[in-house]
Amino acid sequence: MSTDRILIHASIADEFIAALKTALTHGASAEIPKLVTAASKARIQRIVSSAISSGAHIIYGDKDSTREGDNSIGSTFTPVVLGGVREDMDTWQEEAFAPLAACMIVKDVDEAIRVANRGGYGLSASVFTKDLRKGLALARKLESGWVEPSLISRL
Repeated sequence: MSTDRILIHASIADEFIAALKTALTHGASAEIPKLVTAASKARIQRIVSSAISSGAHIIYGDKDSTREGDNSIGSTFTPVVLGGVREDMDTWQEEAFAPLAACMIVKDVDEAIRVANRGGYGLSASVFTKDLRKGLALARKLESGWVEPSLISRL
């Protein structure tokens, strides 16, 4: 499993993003991940370019590897973490199947639940908090791994 979407409470956003950058910088591998095909790379480059042109920004990653049409390194793709992502962006709506994560800042727990449950995919979800009771209560409200009942008959 990988993390594609990260919801961050506004009260810790700056601290979290700084810690994320530090962890990614110190944990970076010398080997650049490979995608299945050059077409996969082109798809992810389009998603990242679209997000950036719509107001998102790169928190971590190599801007050069996100240039559309850049197939100079085959299907390798330097991991990218985007910030300033909104729900209407493809990077939030589409599962990446690539080393790409999108961060969205939410103002409170209720907004986090609404945003998380509106997503079209999500086989797993995680809650990170210092307060175990609040974390468990929040986890119970998440619809991760959930299948729409009307779809069950079609499976």
